[in-house]
Amino acid sequence: MGLETMAIVGATAGLIGTGISAYGQYQQGKAQESMARYNAKLSEQQAEQEGVVSAENARRRREMNRRRIGQIRASLAGSGVSLTEGSYLDAIGQTSSELELATLDDINQSRRRQEAYMNDATMQRWQGSQASSAGNIAAASTLFGGIANIGSNMYDIRRSFGSYKGQS
Repeated sequence: MGLETMAIVGATAGLIGTGISAYGQYQQGKAQESMARYNAKLSEQQAEQEGVVSAENARRRREMNRRRIGQIRASLAGSGVSLTEGSYLDAIGQTSSELELATLDDINQSRRRQEAYMNDATMQRWQGSQASSAGNIAAASTLFGGIANIGSNMYDIRRSFGSYKGQS
């Protein structure tokens, strides 16, 4: 096997290695993007589940609040308090307002958690897009760098080979 053949085999092997490395970087970026999309879907599902749970909790809490107000009415009526006068109505109104405010606070906290899940989904998608772009850039860089290196090596070999031929 002559020097020229060895140079061609070496350059071919270098080119194949460069191509494999570039493809690996490209695939890694795509895999990270795919994983980020999956994670984003999970965050969206968590946000949706949070909304469902919150709605059910609010429904149950309001039902409990109605029962609590009914118990207060029954207790006051049993103790002889007039159910049509000011202090009774004030007490029932105040209690009802406080119970509803607590329910609304829970709903508000749930909405904030839903928003956080949706923000996370958006961030996951963005990170996946960035990983994909980085993979493409790294692959292109590896490919061009490898080709340039092979070209430089071939030039050096040809120059050296020309000097070698001139000595004979």
